[in-house]
Amino acid sequence: MQKDFIAVTPDSGTGNNTITVAAEQNTSTSLRNSSISISGRGITRTIKVTQAQGGTTVKIISKVE
Repeated sequence: MQKDFIAVTPDSGTGNNTITVAAEQNTSTSLRNSSISISGRGITRTIKVTQAQGGTTVKIISKVE
C-alpha cells in the first residue's frame, strides 16, 4: 500500500505479522509526516511516521499503553 510518501507491506493480513515501512529519500525542503493505523482484536493503534527534509531515514513513533 502506498500512502503519502511511504509504502507499507503487507497492507492487510491475519495473525502475527511483520510490517515493513519504506520511503524514498525526501528531496524537498520540508519535513514529511504521515501515519499508519493497525487494527486487531478490537484495538486500533495509530503510528506516526516522520521524515526530515533531505533525509533518507524514516522515524516511526509508537506508544503502547
